[in-house]
Amino acid sequence: MEKGPKEAEILSAFIDSGVLVGEWHLEVPVGLECAKRGYFEYTKREKKAPVLPEETEARMFQGVLRESIDAVCVKSLNKTVHSRQKVKHYLRRYVSFDEKVVWLIEAKQRLDHKALGQVLNYRDLFEEDWKAKVEGIGVVCRIGNDMLEETVRKLGVRVWQVDLKTPTPVISPLG
Repeated sequence: MEKGPKEAEILSAFIDSGVLVGEWHLEVPVGLECAKRGYFEYTKREKKAPVLPEETEARMFQGVLRESIDAVCVKSLNKTVHSRQKVKHYLRRYVSFDEKVVWLIEAKQRLDHKALGQVLNYRDLFEEDWKAKVEGIGVVCRIGNDMLEETVRKLGVRVWQVDLKTPTPVISPLG
């Protein structure tokens, strides 16, 4: 099996390409509201008071929240990139996407059913967590998939193929 560039390199090349311009946030956790609901249902069922000091709450959610979207691009005229933040920054809304126009991007080696399912599910979880306008969702990948092109088009998912073999990475829209 061919070893290729890591997904982080694919995402970085895509961000640098300027196809989408804005404030980039990397590895944003999704499912915050879903996790909160689950915790409070558990405390109700077990007849325990849902009292969580900030530190305990953050630790609990770090264990629960294993899912994160590779990148959220908040549309703006300037390009900035923010690395992964602590989960508590999202829980406490130190970082917020409310009232913003965003793109959700998942980076993969190859476009496959898993990548497509992830980006669709992450959109639903993100929309539950934030009052943002999700303008679009997309997958950036090194290897496309002809068999998924029609499905991708029907579901409104944008796909960009990133060729890192050239001196300047080539970004090609698929579908």
